[in-house]
Amino acid sequence: MVENEPDYLREVSPDDAVQQTEFMPRVPPSNLDIEKSFLGSILLHNSIYEDAAEILRPQHFASQTYGEIFEIIGKIINRGDIADGWTLRTFFEENRKLQSIGGDAFLAEIASAAMNKKTALGYAKVIVELYQKRELILFGEDVAVRGYSSEPDDTAKAVLEFADKRLFELSEPGRVPEQSRDAGINDSMRLTEQRYQDPDSLSGVTTGLEKLDNELLGLQRQDLIVLAAASSMGKTTLAQKFAKGSADAGVPADLFSMEMPASQIWQRIVSDKANVPLNFIRSGRYHDDEQAHRVFETYNELKRSFPVDVISGVRSVPEIRSVVRRSIKSVGTGLVIVDQLSHVRDTSGYTQRNHQYGALTKSLKAMAMELKIPVVLLHQINRGVASREDKRPNLSDLRDSGEIEQDADVVLFLYREHYYLKKAEPQQQDRESTDDFSIRYAKWQARLEAKKYSAEIDIAKQRMGPTSTVHVHYNGAYSRFGTQDTTEKDFDL
Repeated sequence: MVENEPDYLREVSPDDAVQQTEFMPRVPPSNLDIEKSFLGSILLHNSIYEDAAEILRPQHFASQTYGEIFEIIGKIINRGDIADGWTLRTFFEENRKLQSIGGDAFLAEIASAAMNKKTALGYAKVIVELYQKRELILFGEDVAVRGYSSEPDDTAKAVLEFADKRLFELSEPGRVPEQSRDAGINDSMRLTEQRYQDPDSLSGVTTGLEKLDNELLGLQRQDLIVLAAASSMGKTTLAQKFAKGSADAGVPADLFSMEMPASQIWQRIVSDKANVPLNFIRSGRYHDDEQAHRVFETYNELKRSFPVDVISGVRSVPEIRSVVRRSIKSVGTGLVIVDQLSHVRDTSGYTQRNHQYGALTKSLKAMAMELKIPVVLLHQINRGVASREDKRPNLSDLRDSGEIEQDADVVLFLYREHYYLKKAEPQQQDRESTDDFSIRYAKWQARLEAKKYSAEIDIAKQRMGPTSTVHVHYNGAYSRFGTQDTTEKDFDL
């Protein structure tokens, strides 16, 4: 038996049971066997910790000792070491606590109670559930005591506010504790001072597009940035530009590709960096060997010194969060891109798509806040925009959910007039003369050519700044976005 455990956790002997009466208080719910087995499972499979840490905290354990062990396991894993019986034993020995917890025999008992990963994650939820029940019991007692109280501070309003706050905390047991008032002010003052000392610097992560950076001051940490557009506008290519800009500035980025395999994303990145048309890379047909050499040299350069990780096969927000946590610890990831919302697997249990989207955007915003990184989320707008005369998207076009707009700190719309112009090639109308049609066709051709490399990024929402439109260059042949000052010849085939 673990020493220093609360009396209600100790086993009751038959002799003690005889002395009990029906008036004896009921035992608060707990299950030490599950807690022990869960800890043993982490020691066997450290990856369990990353998933469980999303909802579980040391204080959720009924056993204070088990909670302390869980916290220590987290410290060992977070510093990049393997948590097992040996490293745990070493930690307790160094802190002279090994005997107080039961010695080697106790650690061996925990290790031998390990279960498989799926069962262990289920146990984590049980531990949280039992914690919530214990806290609800105490909460009910506190409310009753304050309800009976005649103290001036225990007004009905005060008790209701206390109850509302505590119930909210219990409903989100894995929530990161709020920052203290002074710490929040100090952080804000530090950022303000940095801007004052260097007003030309970016406060966020660069997008790789100077004019967009000037409007946004970069992609801000803890922000959810929604990048939305109609199909075939180039959302993924623009997201790659953000990742490339971040990487070139020395900030590692994780790009979660749910529509395309990682190999295709890398081909696009190589096309841009090597200045070789994507179709040449895909087909293997180059103008000359020098082009092919440039492509393969770019691949080797990416492997050596390009801090972008393209991840495919990850579907849910908990999975994304787990990967990002590890990336932050291993390489210092500072930007996350999710391509795209409709392909993220919903785990909320909602049946309606708009509610599912709302749950997903809230989870991604919470991840951005918790991990202190910008999260760029790609999203496809309603197809109805194609039937409008003005096809530029607006906030009402965000597909299936107004909650997307509410949860986003920044909403960017990507629009390319050339895409729609190309589909609207003029046809000679009845009773239209050949000369009139030729004039109309020539005007269409001139505008089509003028808009060939043109794109607009509309900042439709910016919680901490103005809205505006940024004009940039685009060339799909090279999977490339650039500043508007980029010369056209750089984009010609």
